[in-house]
Amino acid sequence: MENTQENIYRNRWKILFNVVMMTFMACLDSSIINVALPVMSNKLQVTMGSIQWVVTIYLIVISSTILIFGTLGDIIGKTNVFKFGILTFTIGSLLCGISNSLQFLVISRMLQGLGAAAAMATNQGIITQVFPGNERGRALGITGTFVALGTMVGPPLGGFIVSTLSWNFIFLINIPIGLFTFIMGTRILPKRSINTNKKFNLKETFLQFSIFKNTLFSLSIFCGFISFIAISSPNIIQPFYLQKVLNLSPSKTGLFMMIYPIILSIIAPISGYLSDKIGSEILTFLGLIFISLGLFFMSSLNEYSSLLTFTIFVLIMSTGNGLFQSPNNSLIMSSVPKDRLGIAGSINALVRNLGIVTGISLSTTLLYNRMSYKTGYPVDNFIKGREDVFVYGMKYVYITTSIICLSGAALTLWRLLKRKKLKSI
Repeated sequence: MENTQENIYRNRWKILFNVVMMTFMACLDSSIINVALPVMSNKLQVTMGSIQWVVTIYLIVISSTILIFGTLGDIIGKTNVFKFGILTFTIGSLLCGISNSLQFLVISRMLQGLGAAAAMATNQGIITQVFPGNERGRALGITGTFVALGTMVGPPLGGFIVSTLSWNFIFLINIPIGLFTFIMGTRILPKRSINTNKKFNLKETFLQFSIFKNTLFSLSIFCGFISFIAISSPNIIQPFYLQKVLNLSPSKTGLFMMIYPIILSIIAPISGYLSDKIGSEILTFLGLIFISLGLFFMSSLNEYSSLLTFTIFVLIMSTGNGLFQSPNNSLIMSSVPKDRLGIAGSINALVRNLGIVTGISLSTTLLYNRMSYKTGYPVDNFIKGREDVFVYGMKYVYITTSIICLSGAALTLWRLLKRKKLKSI
């Protein structure tokens, strides 16, 4: 493909498809793991607290390296870094698939995280680079749809795999997707020359604070951070609630965990389209309000709750997330110059993963703290026959994350009112 702006524009939808395939793969991997955690905990003979490292180490590696890859993307080309990420993630998936101990699995997940960091640092920059402003929200909305599709396919597929085969196969299915994405990327992604005016400097990489002088960028980043703290809590708690408290099988758990991504896949592209038409800030505010309400309602669940009640509460949360993510990403990526898209995208992805890590750490710490308080002795695992103890701790997790998310909604409302006041002057 000739490296001309006209040709890149003409192929922008093919480029988008290629980029979101990697997004799909990463989300598929993440959602499959959540469903499989209870089974993996039993098979590897480790506690519920220990198995969380399979999720946490992946996010820690992403968070610690993503800014480096974002800077490299601005210097040696986002496409080069993106393709490196695909290959590394695929190799990491293979190693995860052949793991037979928690230690080897955690190390393999670190390699997966390295590849995911390279891809996440550059995917939004590539999309923003090839799409004009009047189509950017829609393109990022489609990205949200693939996030939802990956999350949607993961639970039922993961439930089927762990029920009929072995948990190892939840990683091995990434390999054909990764190979296809890499081969297609070498043919369709925009090829950019190396920026010789920029040199890699590790200290520059981590100290580019000038980008935060942009108030819109900073507030949007912070609200994104808050949203991922909030939505990571249900993702880590729901599989244990459905399987251990409500006694659903892994396959049925996967089906009920499809509700969230199904709604997200419907709302996200609509929200992205609306953000191009009416602006993003009102949508981000409404999204955070819905997430807060959904989390608050989830705190009322117990061992006697019906699956219909659970479904309604998840519908509220997922609608909120769908309303929030695409417009907020559009705000972030549209507020920086083109030569800073790499670092902006990597900061956005970094904050997203820091939010997830923070949410998981906060949720599990608070969960075990409240469970320990309820029993009167230290607890770091589900207590068989004491579903009430788990529900007690879960309640406090949902209430806390609901309050955190509500603070983000308040900040978004303040920003919206301030901008309206400035426009009226």
